[in-house]
Amino acid sequence: MLKISIITVCYNAEKTIERTIQSVINQKDTKTEYLIIDGASQDKTLDIIQAYQSDIALVVSEPDRGLYHAMNKGIAKASGDYVYFLNADDYLVNEFVMQSVTDFLIKYSQIDVVYGNLQVRYPQREPSLHRPPPPEQILDELICGALPHQATFARRSVLEAMGGFDEQYKIAADYDWFLRLTQQPNVKIGYMPITVASYAIDGQSAQMTKVLPEVYRIQNQFPPYQTPEWQQRRILAYQKQITELRQRESQWSETLAQLTTGGSEEVEVQTLIAKLQAAQATIAAMKTSKFWTLRQKWFQVKKRLGWPGDMES
Repeated sequence: MLKISIITVCYNAEKTIERTIQSVINQKDTKTEYLIIDGASQDKTLDIIQAYQSDIALVVSEPDRGLYHAMNKGIAKASGDYVYFLNADDYLVNEFVMQSVTDFLIKYSQIDVVYGNLQVRYPQREPSLHRPPPPEQILDELICGALPHQATFARRSVLEAMGGFDEQYKIAADYDWFLRLTQQPNVKIGYMPITVASYAIDGQSAQMTKVLPEVYRIQNQFPPYQTPEWQQRRILAYQKQITELRQRESQWSETLAQLTTGGSEEVEVQTLIAKLQAAQATIAAMKTSKFWTLRQKWFQVKKRLGWPGDMES
């Protein structure tokens, strides 16, 4: 029977790790190997893990060099046909997910890497469902978006052949891995219409400030994105994104002003503030991209030529 290695990497995750573990060990009718790679937590994380020790194939707790070093350690210790990473603050959406994924992988045995849907949880609003695009649209998606590693299953041999995750990146090595994956001619990538996990997104503005500069650095070193065709596609995608963000920023600012003067519920106000801050942080982070430099030059040319149109903002 096909075997899947589930790897949870954690550090000081006492508030969330138990739900993650329970979502794995309660899976029905499937063959899985569960590994937990802990970075020598200082809180009660290990106490919680030890309570479920009999259902966990391997627990490693030792200092590491960061998230992706820990994930690479997990790959090295896994023995499954496929490897899946489940974060310590996320969980599988129901007890039959792994059975559904296993059935899919058996049916489509030619697929080496497959990704599904992801439920996204927000601190102060209802969750949403993220449905990633089909494989032929991955490079377009990765210009301004990302694929859900929390819903991705990769053949272990593929992870090993690609050298795992590049540890020079501290927060976006999974993004780099997906880009490199698209350049593997013998690797078959697929999409499965299965919602795999529930993913917690917290502190969006802080995340954008940290992750986007590294994402842009990766993009600017990725050879396919440097061709004239992809340069143009990236510029158009970024211009569309920033226009939409500016529009949302204006709408949300106006709505926020109305809410704060109208005595609205605090949760509603805080939700809008979080969305506004995330949009502003995204725009600020975009200024580190190659796109922004090209955009600045384009506005300068338009100004010199006296062309009408949107002015730089």
